[in-house]
Parts: sequence; structure tokens; C-alpha cells
Amino acid sequence: MQREATLTARPSALAGTAMLSGILEGMSARMSSPVLVGRGDHMGALEAALDRARAGGPSAVLIGGEAGIGKSRLVNEFTAAAAEAGARVLVGGCLDLGTEGVPFAPFAAMLRGLVRELGADGVAALLPAPARASSPGCCRSSVRRV
Repeated sequence: MQREATLTARPSALAGTAMLSGILEGMSARMSSPVLVGRGDHMGALEAALDRARAGGPSAVLIGGEAGIGKSRLVNEFTAAAAEAGARVLVGGCLDLGTEGVPFAPFAAMLRGLVRELGADGVAALLPAPARASSPGCCRSSVRRV
């Protein structure tokens, strides 16, 4: 007995994609494991950085590596868990521009997101009181330029 499977592409609601009908219908073209595998040490380092920040200390983490190794997945998993626990996590990214780069691009991206979320006055209110009191109005104008 010979069996055949017929696959036909039909347009999907998403521009530039097609859904398969037949034996693969209902399958996602992009698959990812519901479990983050092999990143326990990395998640531990991120959680330790969050613990330092919660204790009032400075904390920043730089994640780097080759394309496709799971940097975005790691960050997404961590930020989701941290947000669920009530933390605010600021994320910025870099573009590989060869030997030249935009060194402050990640920080500008983080601050832009924070200004969108809190507004300029809200971001200025996060600064330590001595910085706000030493020069009234300076913080607000510098935050708005971001």
C-alpha cells in the first residue's frame, strides 16, 4: 500500500508567510523548547545581578556572543521572570558595525524605553536627591534629550 502526503501552501494572515496544509498543518515554522536548556549558570549570573540591584548596589550585565547562540532567548526568559517578580529590567542592544561601533547605543536604548514608560519627570525622580537638588531643571532637560 502506497501512501502519499500532499502539502499545499496557502496564504496566511502574516505578510510574507505561508501555512502548510496536509501532514504539517498546525505546525509552527519556528520552534523553541518551552524549557531553557543549558543556561543555568547564565541565569544564575543574571539573578545574582538582580539580587545586587535589589540590595541597592550597582548592577549591569553585558551579554555577548555569536549570532544564533541564544542571547535573545536568555534575555527574554530572564526579563519575563524578573518582571513577574516585580523588577524593572532595562535592555539595550548593539549592532555589529565591524571595527566601528556606537558604544552608547545600548544605554540610549535603555533610557529611551524608561522615558517612554515613566516620562521624563519620572526618570528624573529616580535620580538620587543630591543630583536633583544641586541643579534644578538640569536633570529634566538631559533626560528629554535621550
